[in-house]
Amino acid sequence: MPAKKGVGRPVTKSGTAKKNAKARKKYQSTPLSERKALVQNRDKAAQRKADAKRLKTQRSERNAYHREQAKAKAKAGPKPATCQAPGCKNKPEFHHQGTDKWLCPTHHARARGYKK
Repeated sequence: MPAKKGVGRPVTKSGTAKKNAKARKKYQSTPLSERKALVQNRDKAAQRKADAKRLKTQRSERNAYHREQAKAKAKAGPKPATCQAPGCKNKPEFHHQGTDKWLCPTHHARARGYKK
């Protein structure tokens, strides 16, 4: 079954993708009154096992990132009332690690290279 041109991601040939597509199609064609029963009867034990596995593999990376952020915030000091970019009077929302400043959303995006 080829995907529509330019819509969604292309259909892959792996078994999991085919199974997911089949399940999605079945769910979408199911009447609304029966969908709730489908969701309640799913394999929750398998979901918990997959969540635990994902959590186990990603926790150390996430913890390291949070430790790094906490050190940088402590180094930057308390959150000021205004953005620390020159001439800006906006309220800061983000601590930018590269500059050790508290920045408003606009200046934070510029510091990360998203805006010019």
